Amino acid sequence: SRWAEVSRCASALTGFAEAALHWQANEHGHFLAEALCDSKWVQGPGGKSYNGTLRVGFVAAKPGVQGCDGHGAPCPPVMHLLGAYWKLPDFAADDAAANDAERMISHT
Repeated sequence: SRWAEVSRCASALTGFAEAALHWQANEHGHFLAEALCDSKWVQGPGGKSYNGTLRVGFVAAKPGVQGCDGHGAPCPPVMHLLGAYWKLPDFAADDAAANDAERMISHT
């Protein structure tokens, strides 16, 4: 399958190339882009400061009613929150040996 092929290629990559292949493996016509934002630093392992990532899961579903205004106007999607949690990146926010992505993105 296309997903298996792209996944094999992505496993040897990092950074933007890896992210692009994961996006390509999703065989759907819709995707969501997220902004890279700084968070309030929090104390993590060893007393070091980390720039955490808030992960939010949700489903955007089509409403079951045709025409919200009674004249066929499209209805906005119905949003269902699945949950949210914080993750810490792999490296502390002030770790000079790590690059920006390593100090902001959690791979665990």
